[in-house]
Amino acid sequence: MGAVLSLLMSTRLDVKSVVAMSTPYELAKDWRLNYIDLLSKFIPYLPKGKYLPGEGWFDQKAWQDHISHPKNPVRSIGQLNRLLAEMRAALPKVSVPTLLIHSKNDNYVLPENLEKIYVALGASDKTKLYITESGHVVTRDAARNQVFDAAYQFIRRVESESK
Repeated sequence: MGAVLSLLMSTRLDVKSVVAMSTPYELAKDWRLNYIDLLSKFIPYLPKGKYLPGEGWFDQKAWQDHISHPKNPVRSIGQLNRLLAEMRAALPKVSVPTLLIHSKNDNYVLPENLEKIYVALGASDKTKLYITESGHVVTRDAARNQVFDAAYQFIRRVESESK
């Protein structure tokens, strides 16, 4: 959700660029989304996904040190769905240089989300980077150094071009 907020806020705040990682474009189609606020009153939590904890991680030591709750509050799913709609509406207004990073192995937010965001972005300076050897949490998993290096190089380039 942090990347969603970063993209959205780049249209409201004075920022030089955006780096968005593992960003969802939309939630999977599910009829229950139409009734999510009502459902949340009866079903407070749902499992995060169909995978076992740690199953999508390449660096098992990093996963053991990672804090993650096994369930999502149902009410927050509806709130996230509304936030994603707001982000989608704002994407054409994103005008700053943007780097999108996503893992090809992300089972939580599927990689095709990156393509949808990329196409909708208003920025003329936009870069997409797919990585492998990582699950959803690209800053903690095995490809983290590649992620850090790409973000660093992107920020350095944008900074040098703004001088």
